Amino acid sequence: MAPQLLLCLILTFLWSLPEAESNVFLKSKVANRFLQRTKRSNSLFEEFKAGNIERECIEEKCSKEEAREVFEDNEKTETFWNVYVDGDQCSSNPCHYRGTCKDGIGSYTCTCLPNYDGKNCEKVLYESCRVDNGNCWHFCKSVQNEVQCSCAESYRLGDDGRSCVAEGDFSCGRNIKARNKREASLPDFVQSQKATLLKKSDNPSPDIRIVNGMDCKLGECPWQAVLLDEKEKVFCGGTILSPI
Repeated sequence: MAPQLLLCLILTFLWSLPEAESNVFLKSKVANRFLQRTKRSNSLFEEFKAGNIERECIEEKCSKEEAREVFEDNEKTETFWNVYVDGDQCSSNPCHYRGTCKDGIGSYTCTCLPNYDGKNCEKVLYESCRVDNGNCWHFCKSVQNEVQCSCAESYRLGDDGRSCVAEGDFSCGRNIKARNKREASLPDFVQSQKATLLKKSDNPSPDIRIVNGMDCKLGECPWQAVLLDEKEKVFCGGTILSPI
């Protein structure tokens, strides 16, 4: 009886070997795919490795202390941590008038240039005629830490206190029908030539302030003009392209 029982046990063991092997070992395709995966840095000696921001905070969620170990600098850690927690609050450029934005957690801080204030540097404390002519279209005058705009003759000050509205038929700078061609008398040493009036340009220039002005070639604009302010001081100059 004993030999028969032993024989049954041996046959049962041999019959179960293939199934046990299939549970323990992976097929070659599955095994190769597994071996190609990037090994994570979670090892026994991970704490002894130099800090790596990708390993510490990108592959897994990190704490501020772990980020500090990577940067080894308080300011760099704060800058990274503020963005890491809830995104960059400065991405929309909320600071006006060239203010500098510093991101925070759920907020931001604007550092304003002189003469500007407010959460977004939107408040102008003191306007100066030296900066963009005080945003005046024509003349600008500083009066008690404020700017006062005025307009040239044949213009009136607009409702916004900055712009100038033309009045009359021949206000300086108003559009008139231009001639298609013109010719000017030039000295003998300058070659005379005909020139077609160039197209109007809307491109800004830091050197000129001519309303609806046009360009002319060298030597073809003999009429010079100067604008004087209310104190008879030179405000700006220009060239008359042709007589009316």
